[in-house]
Amino acid sequence: MLSIEQVRATTPDAVQRLPRSGKSASAGNASPRVRHLRSQVAAAARHGGDATDAKRELVMTTLEAYVRRVVESAPPLTDAQRERIATLLRPPEVET
Repeated sequence: MLSIEQVRATTPDAVQRLPRSGKSASAGNASPRVRHLRSQVAAAARHGGDATDAKRELVMTTLEAYVRRVVESAPPLTDAQRERIATLLRPPEVET
């Protein structure tokens, strides 16, 4: 099984910028979904396959878990604060 450092080395910068939680990132603490995605990335690396989709999903799953932890530990947000955060997730509008 890959360590978090190995996964970070093979994943886009988005994962590398995620703050580390106080928890260990060992396989025992990772969700089954994260362990599955890590194994897909590792298998692709070993066999020369394309791990782009697995890496993308691993980043999304990791980010989702992090955001969930932050939201659950924070005091309730106002509507304006939720809107500010939501705008960060929307793609920028391109003028034509």
